[in-house]
Amino acid sequence: MNIELVRTGNAEFDVLCGGGIPKGSVIMFNQDPGAYAYLLAMQYLVQGLKEGDACVYVTYDHPPSWIKNEIKRFTPDLEKYENFIIVDAYTPSFRPEHMKPSNEKFFIEKPRDLTRISLQVNSLIDELIDKGYKNIRWVFDSFTTLMLISDNSTGAIMLGRSLLGRIHEVKHTGISIFAHGMFPHEIETTNEHILDGVVDLRSKEIGGKLQRTLRVRKLSGAIHSTEEVPYEVTEAGIALGKMIAQDFQFMKEHLTLGIDGTLTLFNTKVLITPADLLSVFYRKSCESFGLARVNELMYNVGFTDSYNFAKFMSGSMKLKGTELIKTYLESLTVRGWGKFEVVHLDLERGEAFIRDHHCSFCSPLVDLSREVCFILDGAMAGIFSFVTGKEWKFIETKCIAKKDEYCELKGNLVTRKL
Repeated sequence: MNIELVRTGNAEFDVLCGGGIPKGSVIMFNQDPGAYAYLLAMQYLVQGLKEGDACVYVTYDHPPSWIKNEIKRFTPDLEKYENFIIVDAYTPSFRPEHMKPSNEKFFIEKPRDLTRISLQVNSLIDELIDKGYKNIRWVFDSFTTLMLISDNSTGAIMLGRSLLGRIHEVKHTGISIFAHGMFPHEIETTNEHILDGVVDLRSKEIGGKLQRTLRVRKLSGAIHSTEEVPYEVTEAGIALGKMIAQDFQFMKEHLTLGIDGTLTLFNTKVLITPADLLSVFYRKSCESFGLARVNELMYNVGFTDSYNFAKFMSGSMKLKGTELIKTYLESLTVRGWGKFEVVHLDLERGEAFIRDHHCSFCSPLVDLSREVCFILDGAMAGIFSFVTGKEWKFIETKCIAKKDEYCELKGNLVTRKL
């Protein structure tokens, strides 16, 4: 049976879900305090905006202005999307009756009235369908607050079940955020049984540090991972940790040992050596030939290597654009260069910020207390230059060798063509 999958805007989460959320599903984000489930929900909506879907954020927990500011971290030009809709159930819940309930076009006039909520949400569904939207994405933030202020948890669950049936009927896709531990276990379990999927977002203290993890516990109609994966909250949203099994599978699929004893990765010969070999080479070269000459050499080596890699991947795997860039970054992770995060990427404006967490090249060079990752600067410039056909320049703004938390590479488009 072929099931249409909805991409969430978070590639690692899509992998955990088996490729995306099955269309027509409503899933629960069952979160601990401090889990920031709303960020993953916003990534899901922004992906929908880019695909032309109608995207509806029903907010009980935050004012609309806050929602808009937060979602702008993913798409600064939010105002251009007429397909983004906020349904305000937050403001009317505390404004006096003589005041206008909300400044938003869409709002729940009586946020505690379950019958009224059902009528207004169904009316909005009809309106969006009449406007020609075939795909509509929903976020309910949060179902916990609705249950609390209605003072009727059973009624709220039945409302949720009714809306779920309507969403199934019109094949929309939704996320309902729920606060773990706020209600008795049997109520929480009832919600889990009713909804199509359950994603646990946990936040717990381990060794004095906060550890966040995500696990897809249930997802009807999908073959999904049940692995508990760590994640970080970043400026770019939820950044899921790479799965060890997935990394080795990726390596296994593309790494071969020839009869002549040579290793190839993506049909390119590679060596497996101690991680600090290149760092030792860099240190000794600077001592012998001078800092400026070696930094320029490392930049050019990185540029040439990634440019040739991009040329090969473009031809053999038919990759282009951002997919080619992401595949290259993934290959760097597999090869042990660190965990890469795309903080900002706008090819049209010629802007990019890339971070490398746990950079294996500069970690042995912390005593130098300066930027050293010129080979990565060049590598980013090479891959971006190939993808756009125009020259890019990258500089390192933060470096682990300077005792920064991560290495950050800032890229800008140079006007001339290659």
